Amino acid sequence: MAVEQWNDFTYYNVGDEVQNGSSTKFACILRNINQPPPNLTYWNNLTPVATGIASLQALTEANNGGNLVLTSTNDSINFNVNAPTGAIDLAVNFPTALVVDSLNNLTGALTLLDGGNCSITPNGSNGTITLTVPSLVSSLNGLQNILSLVDGGNVTITPNVGAGTITLSVPSIPISVASLNGCQNVVSLTNGGNVTITPNVGAGTISLSVPSIPSSVTSLNGCQNVVSLTNGGNVTITPNVGAGTISLSVPSIPSSVTSLNGLTNAVNLTSPNGSITFNVSGQNIQLQSATQPVYQATYYKSVQQNLVNANTDITFDVVATWSNANGYITHTNGTTDFTVAVAGLYQLEFNISINANGATWNTALNKAVSIDITRPTIAEQAVIQNNALVANNTSYQQAVASSFYLNVGDVINLRSTLAFASATLFAVGIQNTFDLNTFFAWQYISA
Repeated sequence: MAVEQWNDFTYYNVGDEVQNGSSTKFACILRNINQPPPNLTYWNNLTPVATGIASLQALTEANNGGNLVLTSTNDSINFNVNAPTGAIDLAVNFPTALVVDSLNNLTGALTLLDGGNCSITPNGSNGTITLTVPSLVSSLNGLQNILSLVDGGNVTITPNVGAGTITLSVPSIPISVASLNGCQNVVSLTNGGNVTITPNVGAGTISLSVPSIPSSVTSLNGCQNVVSLTNGGNVTITPNVGAGTISLSVPSIPSSVTSLNGLTNAVNLTSPNGSITFNVSGQNIQLQSATQPVYQATYYKSVQQNLVNANTDITFDVVATWSNANGYITHTNGTTDFTVAVAGLYQLEFNISINANGATWNTALNKAVSIDITRPTIAEQAVIQNNALVANNTSYQQAVASSFYLNVGDVINLRSTLAFASATLFAVGIQNTFDLNTFFAWQYISA
């Protein structure tokens, strides 16, 4: 059987035989790579030594074919030589177990441990310890010692220990991307929201698609780059990506307002206290007054009041339950004065019911009722008055009513003017729960 020539890139295991450029044979005694024979640390010379065998055989024959014993300190080696045939039988006897005196300069009791990638096989019969490891890589891309190949995420690593190979596989890509728009190394394309990214690994292409737009917008009313149209509240924005158009729509208005009652530019209609409602119809703006509370009050008497000959200011001590004065005119029950707190146009009414009580009239003189106003710096004036002639000894009712503009601070008095000769007549108070007889009422109309 032919023995292969030694080479420097093959791993040799214990027992492998090689030749080193000649007919000399060597057997591997320690697993190695790139350790050429005749390095006795790793190789054993297998070439027979003829002179040694002949001398050994002659020595044996001199002993009549007997046993030739070679002894060592602890062991014995027996050579049995058959003189007629020249055959030599070698027997090695180990009286005691083999003991390793030292290992790599270490002494004492030693234990070889498998570090994880080495198999240890001791053989007590022949005194050997076999260490086997997978085929080792001496260097990789200039790196040595223990190396690890790590999958970066898109590479599959498949080691084949038996064949001593490592297979690296990646998805089929016609050509790797070295740079993209001037960017190098790892580059990621990100969808900004209106772009669809479709990679085709097999073809090595990346397709970028956007909705069909006739042309991109480069500027809008002088604005460039990213421009956003925002609805200001009365505009509807409708983009049509397919047609590349943006529709702006507002409620149908015949024309913008250029002037209002002679006013131009921006005109604001305001409603005091929300009392006016604006209704837009075509080119017309309708102003509609909202319903407002009615501010009014009615005062009457719970008891009668005696009248004097001449002028008597009537007192009022009860406010009607339906009144809503809102502080516009103030009054203290049991007194004669009414004070105006809010200026404006008012409707005023004064009614008196007089019981003659047997009095004798001066029938030639008027009987008068009036609404008097005292204004700051101006003395009391009968601004609203009614005169009448009444038959002698006759009870009667007399009233006066009118609208009047009052100022803040005006004081109102309700007055009866009489002329009689005897008895004591009086102003009648409320009767039968709702017959007021003598009362004063006001209502606020407008400012």
